[in-house]
Amino acid sequence: MPEPGITPYDKSLLVIVDGPNGVELVSVDRKLHKVRWRQAAPGAKWTPGLPHIWHELALVAAPDGTVQSFRAGNGRMEWSLTLSDYIKVIGSTEHLLYVGNQQGKLWVYETE
Repeated sequence: MPEPGITPYDKSLLVIVDGPNGVELVSVDRKLHKVRWRQAAPGAKWTPGLPHIWHELALVAAPDGTVQSFRAGNGRMEWSLTLSDYIKVIGSTEHLLYVGNQQGKLWVYETE
């Protein structure tokens, strides 16, 4: 089971959990009363310590190098890309997205 990473967003909390359908990214209200949306992980895994919020997107990564983004407000998938190997960390500034793998490779993406 992955270690939970809890990320606040607006009036919700985003957390990676071992749910009824495998490992999931779940959005719950801050009082923990209602599940707003959920997305299952590809291959039943996501990297522990994520999600990361960037431009209203919840970013998560799988050990196979897949990075996925979901609208943090409604859970709709925005984009997915496959890099390489185990994605260890995702970080950002306003205009730059950083994705690093366990082997030390770093990808940098710039927004317009």
